[in-house]
Amino acid sequence: MRGADNNLGELLAEARAIRLATEQGAINYDEAKERVKATLEKVNVVGERIAKKYGRKHRKITFENLGRNL
Repeated sequence: MRGADNNLGELLAEARAIRLATEQGAINYDEAKERVKATLEKVNVVGERIAKKYGRKHRKITFENLGRNL
């Protein structure tokens, strides 16, 4: 789980960077949503594993959540 693809911090940073590009007008909303889709799927898979390990329920991270304080 320590691989580059599964590093939760790096994946979330990548997703937030795409969200920030949308807010600054570099890319439009639909394009940003498509770019971040694969990244968020990976983040949610890792989150599911962690939640299962500790007997908790994972709250999925969506594109809209990235604009909030995560």
